[in-house]
Amino acid sequence: MSKRQINYDIDKSITAKRLIEAMHEAEITLTELAEKSGIKKSSISHYTHGTQSPSNISSMAMAKVLNVSPVWLMGFDVPKSRELFLRNQQETSPVTPRELELIYKLRELDEDGLNFVLTALDNEYKKVKRLEEYVKKFQKAKKDRED
Repeated sequence: MSKRQINYDIDKSITAKRLIEAMHEAEITLTELAEKSGIKKSSISHYTHGTQSPSNISSMAMAKVLNVSPVWLMGFDVPKSRELFLRNQQETSPVTPRELELIYKLRELDEDGLNFVLTALDNEYKKVKRLEEYVKKFQKAKKDRED
C-alpha cells in the first residue's frame, strides 16, 4: 500500500445502507449529492452499491451535505447526528474539524507528497514566525519611542 492511510476494513454494505438512508432522509438524489459534495456520481454509485468504500475526505464531504456524522456514515457505532459529532469533536479533542480535515488529507498522500507538503509547511511556518518576531520588535521600538 503506497498511501499512508489507515485501513479499517469497514463493511462496505453498512456504509452503503447508511448512505442510502441519509440520502433518503435528506431527500437528495445521487446526482444532487455529487454536485453538492464535488464527488463523482459514479463513485457515489459504487458507494451506494457497496462495491467501494469512500475515502475519509469523501465521507466528510458527503456527510456535510447530508448533515450526518462522517464517522457514522463510514459504518462506526457512533451517533448519526452531525451536530453531536461536531460538538463531541470540540469537547473531547484538541483537534478542530479543520485540523482533522488536514490530517485526513495528509494521510491520503504518498510518502513523496507528504514530504513535499511538510517541507513547504515548515518553510512557510518559519517565514511567519520571523515576520511575527519582526512585528513584535517594531511594536516594542515604537512603544519605547513614545514613552
